[in-house]
Amino acid sequence: RLGFSVRSISPERHDQLVSQISHVPHAVASVLMHSVSRKALPYASTGFRDTTRVAEGKETIWTPIFLANRSHVVRDLRRFQRVLGRFISSLGRGSGVSVRAFLKQASRKRSRM
Repeated sequence: RLGFSVRSISPERHDQLVSQISHVPHAVASVLMHSVSRKALPYASTGFRDTTRVAEGKETIWTPIFLANRSHVVRDLRRFQRVLGRFISSLGRGSGVSVRAFLKQASRKRSRM
């Protein structure tokens, strides 16, 4: 009735999954905050604010989480880095077809979520 389901999984599987859907997004939001200039921040709007919201999490909570699950987080951040590299490559080549396909795939995946 509350709109959610409970699934039983092993602790190892839990760590694998939450690395991808919780820990990596937190790391990416934090990296994004480090990579944006102070001059740009006053112009940030809802997209940037939504994307980086989790970077406000307390470091006293997140440091032990990252360290406890570091093998999965490092693996998943490397996967993120490879995918980001593909996007950078397509964009750098000026390949509208590749960029469009990349964005369309992401949009479809998000819609099915």
